[in-house]
Amino acid sequence: MIVDFKFNNNKLKINLERRSDFASFYQVFVERSYPHLINKICEGDTVIDAGANIGVFTILASVLVGKTGQVIAIEPDPENLRLLRKNIQLNNLTNVQIIDKALYKESGIQIKFIQDGVMLQISMDNGRQKNYVEVKTITLDDIVNEFEIKPKILKMDIEGAEKFALLEARKTMEYVNYFEMEIHSEEDYNVLMQYAKEFKLIEEPAESLRNVIKFILKNPLKVLNLEYHNRFRTTQRILSSKIKKHKASKYPLIIYGEKTLDYK
Repeated sequence: MIVDFKFNNNKLKINLERRSDFASFYQVFVERSYPHLINKICEGDTVIDAGANIGVFTILASVLVGKTGQVIAIEPDPENLRLLRKNIQLNNLTNVQIIDKALYKESGIQIKFIQDGVMLQISMDNGRQKNYVEVKTITLDDIVNEFEIKPKILKMDIEGAEKFALLEARKTMEYVNYFEMEIHSEEDYNVLMQYAKEFKLIEEPAESLRNVIKFILKNPLKVLNLEYHNRFRTTQRILSSKIKKHKASKYPLIIYGEKTLDYK
């Protein structure tokens, strides 16, 4: 399914094929999971999209940075990469550079990842699972050095590998003024806290059903079409959450960081 949508007075397209693709579109565009970061991206900026998935955030960032800016989209999963490239082509984007490697604490090694649709997680049992892929690694700092960039914006959602990627990101974080990332565990959170003195931090829940409902009320026909192709899974999730009323876990958690004046 190819979805037409508008952003910043631009007509855009996104190809959604799998259940996980709909989840990615809802998270970034419908739930507005990265509201602070979107508002900070300016024309001419360099943006790193770590965990680009099928490219929803990449597309929005590409529009905002314009012809004088660039987006570095990092995505290791082969199926996500296929759709990422297709979505970049669909929108005729010329300011996006794709890196088909996994962020890690060391560059140039092969690590095994478990494949699960939208999720690609590091295998902790030497890849005994059947559905895994081997991916070459790279560090954030090596990307900055190799491409000779000074990224102002960092978005990160790499399904629990944040604790590894942030270990070799000191140079990158010196350039970054604003970041927003999805944190998946206490370990990820503790590694991120090494940068706490340099950034003012805001914590928010990873999922906003309120934003989903607002989008539904404004775009009922578009949502009906989306939900029909998505087999009404989002509708089921909203109803289920209202019925169960269970207390949500702290993680995953969205953390926004804005560099303090002392460190700019």
